[in-house]
Amino acid sequence: MQSGFLLFIFLTLLCICHGNEKCYEIHSVTQSELESMPRNTILDGLPLKMKCFLKCLMDDILGVDGRIDLSRIDGNEELEPRRNKLEKCKERYDSYIINNADEACDYAVKVLQCLRVTKN
Repeated sequence: MQSGFLLFIFLTLLCICHGNEKCYEIHSVTQSELESMPRNTILDGLPLKMKCFLKCLMDDILGVDGRIDLSRIDGNEELEPRRNKLEKCKERYDSYIINNADEACDYAVKVLQCLRVTKN
């Protein structure tokens, strides 16, 4: 699926733009692992390590409760055009219960899946 590939391009660019090399280190993910993932990968089926890596990439837009914080998007040239999608996905998953780190990673993946399928 092209949308899955585009999502990974977006995430990679997000990582590069925000200097999140720490995410690669913290979660022991390599660039080659990311590149070797099939383009049609279903995000929900990813190993926990990869889900938490994706959450780490999103940390700049997550609040202290681990959910999307729309105020953190203000002024972000890359994310501002996706505000409508982020608002819809935030609304859809704000009731998702986050009790631990694993659930926080699952929340992030659910939001990313939502961003992939939601229209502006």
